[in-house]
Amino acid sequence: MRWSVSLVCLAACGGEDARGDAGELPPDSAEMCGASAVLFAGELLDWDSSAPIAGATLTAGAASATTTASGRWQLCLANDTVTLVELVAGEYLGGTIAVFKDVLGANGAFSLRTFTAARGQQPPFLYDAAKAQVFVHVIGGARPVDVSSAHDAGFHFTGSAWVAGQTGTDVYVPNIDPIGGVAKVAVDSATEIGTLPIAAGAFTYVVAAAL
Repeated sequence: MRWSVSLVCLAACGGEDARGDAGELPPDSAEMCGASAVLFAGELLDWDSSAPIAGATLTAGAASATTTASGRWQLCLANDTVTLVELVAGEYLGGTIAVFKDVLGANGAFSLRTFTAARGQQPPFLYDAAKAQVFVHVIGGARPVDVSSAHDAGFHFTGSAWVAGQTGTDVYVPNIDPIGGVAKVAVDSATEIGTLPIAAGAFTYVVAAAL
């Protein structure tokens, strides 16, 4: 399947972001990105400890941003329905972030987590580098997450530990069959996601807003 999602970015917003408390986005995206662009802001955290991950790179087209010491980033994206942003995070597993305009428009906070390959293979996880991984962050309340392709049993983060079950605000669906390069992701009673690209040895990240 050929993806034709536009990845044109208008600017990269470097430096510490203007957020106050974690999860609070700058009040005026237009002030930073102009009237024809949208601000994509968030934080990247360690899988278990919630320690910030600095120095990770997010790239969309010719523009990029790097996470600061606080794990936060800011990037101005074209005002498209969905944009794919590539994440490279050093020793941590990277992948693709699917950014949906309707979530950004609701001031969606992109709080994402990742692990090292070694951590991903520690119990209760059995990370398989030959399979794809999906991480879903839900804003506004716990929701059930479903992935159409064959996969191992999922987990959700309680705030202090990962436990079995695919209903939560941070949900991990592991070891998805990557054949075909796409999988349908759905979150019950939340903004629509649909079919997304997946790849072996990488995360596909998505943020949904509860309805």
